[in-house]
Amino acid sequence: MKEVTDRSRVGWRGRVVALAAGWTALVLACGLERGLPAATPTVTPYVAGSAATPSDTPVLPTDLPEAPTLAQLPAGPGAMSTAPPMHTAEPTPVPTPVPTLLPGPAIVRVYASREPVGATEIFVEYSDGTVVNVTNHPAEDGYPDLSPDGRKIAFASTRGGGPSHIYVMNVDGSEVTRLTDAPSGDTWPVWSPDGAQIAFQSLRDGNWEIYVMNADGSAQTNLTNHPGRDLEPSWSPEGSQIYFRTDRDGNLYNDYVVNADGSGQSPRP
Repeated sequence: MKEVTDRSRVGWRGRVVALAAGWTALVLACGLERGLPAATPTVTPYVAGSAATPSDTPVLPTDLPEAPTLAQLPAGPGAMSTAPPMHTAEPTPVPTPVPTLLPGPAIVRVYASREPVGATEIFVEYSDGTVVNVTNHPAEDGYPDLSPDGRKIAFASTRGGGPSHIYVMNVDGSEVTRLTDAPSGDTWPVWSPDGAQIAFQSLRDGNWEIYVMNADGSAQTNLTNHPGRDLEPSWSPEGSQIYFRTDRDGNLYNDYVVNADGSGQSPRP
């Protein structure tokens, strides 16, 4: 009787365990519908050349299409363009034409004359026939020479009292400036081709000599320094030499040449 009772107990317990296991399986099967979290499947990635190793990290597929770039996206109405703005070169400014003044009449010549006023005056004659007295002074004004740039006139004048001296003025007669003041007189000024110097003849050493000075009157230098009379200087075209006339050989007058620094005095070929 006792053996039968023990078997009955074992059978009852087995049925309880089986019932509990079945109920658990049913709950797990219905868990997704009741909001219970589903178990995450285990993904085993494949590594070439080695055995597969379990991993809890899913491996994304490699055959997905590439995402389009911004430049490939269609631009719909109102869409903002993402392409960089094209650089356009700024237009070259066109300078405003500056009106040029018509040139005035050209200077034909500069000369000295006693006509028509009686005293020697310096005149400028223009290409339109106009003649202008640019000294208009009671003293004697002579030996004019126009500067290479046509802006100034060098000349000799007695307006300082006593013998003549070298002066310079603008071509219209303004801004008269005295350059020499030797007590025995200076005359015959001539511009160098570059306008930087003026050669002239001077009696300051007791006889006529050829001198040269800067255009502002500085650095006055005796180039010939000879007991004979040396007169009427003129420049060579390139400005490296000065021609003059002299009686140093006993003849009146021989043509000589001297370098602009005073060296190399010799008869002119």
